[in-house]
Amino acid sequence: MLLLIYEFFKTGLFSIGGGIATIPFLYSMAARYGWTTNLSDTIAFGSAAPGPTGVNMAVYFGFTSFGVFGGLAAMLALVFPSIVAIIVVSRILKKFGESKAVACLFTVLRPASAGLLATAVIMVSRDALFTSVLNVNTTFVLIFALTALVLGLFKLRRRTLSPVWVIVIGGVAGYVAG
Repeated sequence: MLLLIYEFFKTGLFSIGGGIATIPFLYSMAARYGWTTNLSDTIAFGSAAPGPTGVNMAVYFGFTSFGVFGGLAAMLALVFPSIVAIIVVSRILKKFGESKAVACLFTVLRPASAGLLATAVIMVSRDALFTSVLNVNTTFVLIFALTALVLGLFKLRRRTLSPVWVIVIGGVAGYVAG
């Protein structure tokens, strides 16, 4: 359990970019320790459940690996560094918000955050669409393509589709297909 706390503390400390940026860390933990075997379910739960995605994934990951206390420990370990960072950064920005050093720091953090998010997209897409190197999960590819098409059509018409509907429709399509 202490190792779980340490790993999620480290994840909370270095997953710059929000909840989705924790996904590469989850893959690493699952590969190194074998704590959970189905990261796709962890990611789906984290995205579908109300609340912050990263926190939801931490709770689910910890719960499926170590039970109720594992879920609670993973969640607390994940959010603790953020709470401390927010307090420290807000005080620094209050004093030095207009400084060139702070502007440079944020200039460096943006591409690092984008890199973590891109890695998460690649990992989740790979796992959702391909069951092995040679075996394409056609059902998931079809749902992915239809979702992208529908969202693209809404975008062309300068409209948006609520993520709630995307999740509901995707869930129904997955249920019907499965």
